[in-house]
Amino acid sequence: MQSPKVAAGTADSRKILAVQGLRGIAVLAVLLFHVKFTTLAGGYQGPDIFFVISGFVITLLLRRRIEAGTFSFLEFYMRRAWRLLPALIVTLVLTAVVFSILTPISINNTLLPSLVASAAGVANLYYAGTIDYFASGTSNPVLHTWSLGVEEQFYLVFPLLAVILARHTRKPVLLLLGLCLASFAAAVVATGHDATAAFYLPWYRGWEFLAGAVVAYIDQDKLKPRFSNFLSVAGFLLMMGWVCFYKESYIFPGIGALGAVLGTAMALLGSRQENWVNKLLSVTPLARLGDMSYSVYLVHWPVVCLIGMFFPLERPSHQLVALLLSLVLGYLCWRLIEQPVLKRYRPARSASGWLVVPAVFALTAAIIASISYGAEGLWQRNPMAMRYLEPTPNERAMFREGQCFLSYRFGFETYDKRVCLQGDMSKPGLLVMGDSLAANIALALQEKMPEYNILQATAVEYRLSNPSGWPDFAQRLDQLVWGMDGLGGRRDIKMVVLFARWGDDDLDGLPKVIDRLKAHGVKVVVLGPSPEFYISLPLILAYSKVTGLDLTAIMNKPERSALNTRFTNALASKVEYISMMDVICPKGRCDVTEGKERISLFLDKIHFSRPGAELFASRVPLH
Repeated sequence: MQSPKVAAGTADSRKILAVQGLRGIAVLAVLLFHVKFTTLAGGYQGPDIFFVISGFVITLLLRRRIEAGTFSFLEFYMRRAWRLLPALIVTLVLTAVVFSILTPISINNTLLPSLVASAAGVANLYYAGTIDYFASGTSNPVLHTWSLGVEEQFYLVFPLLAVILARHTRKPVLLLLGLCLASFAAAVVATGHDATAAFYLPWYRGWEFLAGAVVAYIDQDKLKPRFSNFLSVAGFLLMMGWVCFYKESYIFPGIGALGAVLGTAMALLGSRQENWVNKLLSVTPLARLGDMSYSVYLVHWPVVCLIGMFFPLERPSHQLVALLLSLVLGYLCWRLIEQPVLKRYRPARSASGWLVVPAVFALTAAIIASISYGAEGLWQRNPMAMRYLEPTPNERAMFREGQCFLSYRFGFETYDKRVCLQGDMSKPGLLVMGDSLAANIALALQEKMPEYNILQATAVEYRLSNPSGWPDFAQRLDQLVWGMDGLGGRRDIKMVVLFARWGDDDLDGLPKVIDRLKAHGVKVVVLGPSPEFYISLPLILAYSKVTGLDLTAIMNKPERSALNTRFTNALASKVEYISMMDVICPKGRCDVTEGKERISLFLDKIHFSRPGAELFASRVPLH
């Protein structure tokens, strides 16, 4: 077997350049996906690749230390903290400064706890219970730290397992493989009924780390070179195929992550071979990007969120700016923080070392909280701006989430068929179907049209034209709607209103849905694409008050008007089509406030506030 190309590393290990190249590909995939480079449809699976590599590298390190009799739990955890915390803390503090000023606590109430949870290494646990479809109308700039939480939790538990394997079992590969398969099976099951938990929680992601750990326990010198070459090439092609072509709307995680994980594990098994794949992975730019991958990953999402707040990332020029800025800032973070800190690392030898990480976390949390509340205080000095940021009680009650609107937090079991699909059946029925935009208007229609029995079948991702992207609860809701309790067995439903956050891809499937509804003898009304803003409209109005500039026109996405034109041309002759752009934006300018108090008509960047929904209902020409 040929000797692998290596780079100078620490006392713990020497870096295999092909492995660093895999890291480079993983972070580049995530970065390109997040800047909306749509050619890389499965780039969001970069963290899955990272997890496999982390399991491989950490297991090699632990095996070497345990077998040499030099392993120490304290030294291992301190080394991991020294490696991860400095760049993370600097990124979190700078993110707190920028985003606390741009999106104060009043409008972005998840920012502060997200920053603190990220510093504590439990961001994934926090997001699993709080961040859903109805999270703040602004992007969370530290949402990507969920993967760091999963990784840190693996580091916390796996050393004990490694010690047990070394002392109490002769076949560690079989035990690790069994645990890997059990975790994978659990992830597959969880993905089907609670995709949020399957995405965030560490026990459903453990199989990805364990796949790398299994590779680390395999003696690669005993593999035939031809077989190793096959694993290297086939694994690389499988991984890249998954990253390039696996779409976001497919099943994920669970079985949806299998190709990326299996391909990475195979590539690691063949990483010591001299072949074209490992030569490609070992090229200096890719290997260097792998060295920088942690810092690049840390900084890229705040950069993307910041640019995406004010500029459309769909434009290539803005994508390029986000890409380059992420790489430059990632390089600076790596060169000025990661590398200097690592060079100054000294092994912990005192039991007091266990107090270092909690103390650092407490100090970081205090700094972040001070920044957040300080920025809030600056906003409080402008009461006119703050008026837009103050939350309005019970605004979200109009969606009827957990009763007539289903989400990842409130599944199919919460749907109240008696209220939402039956109602007062002595009146002609009007069924509102779609995603959260449809849920947003149902109660307003009920108030405007008391002569109708307003019914509501709404769920996250429930765009009628795109069943491939539906979560399980949306599929079950659809079956109920078309079944005997709904359109399949009833004659009292006279009209169906379809409304969702439409995109170009919906034009392919909507005509079929319309034809199917007409076959049931109901009148079909399609509400076209509605306006969207780059950030939460209340925040735009607050910025306008502070700056004295009218920012609403330039913060309104112009591509929605073009999409409406395409919808009008495609559907107006087939169905009763109502242009939401004409309803909300007469004469090309959107009505965004109402009355002398200039009340915001939008709740966030896409949904109506209660006054906005009522104004819409008064204008829409349903009859």
